[in-house]
Amino acid sequence: IKHSRTWEPWEAWAHQRSSRPLHVTGSFNGNTLTPLTVTRTASGNAVHTCEVRLGSDGLASFQVALEADRSLLLVPDAAGEAELLAVDGEEAASVWWITGLPGMSYEIKVDLGVLDRRRMVTWTPVDGKALLY
Repeated sequence: IKHSRTWEPWEAWAHQRSSRPLHVTGSFNGNTLTPLTVTRTASGNAVHTCEVRLGSDGLASFQVALEADRSLLLVPDAAGEAELLAVDGEEAASVWWITGLPGMSYEIKVDLGVLDRRRMVTWTPVDGKALLY
């Protein structure tokens, strides 16, 4: 049985799936799937967050898997905008990189309701200012 997918405009897709589960996978968790916690903003947007700790090199790379499906990844494109990729058995080369002090904790935030896709995925030191890709 072949699987089929229907592509929708980004805005419609993001709005329909904003409260569905997202997972983050990367160097900080051995490329396993870690669920993001969903909270609602005052405007009703679903915001997904997760805390990660940088490695001994002060780095962490990550991608966002939609609905725990490793074949649907939210990754940065060449301009730094969040892009949805359908991956068939090959790992997507594009990842977000967090840099900081070794062992430092960051909160990753994914807000699919943000119109500027360069700000859709952000990370913030647990006690500091937001850093963008």
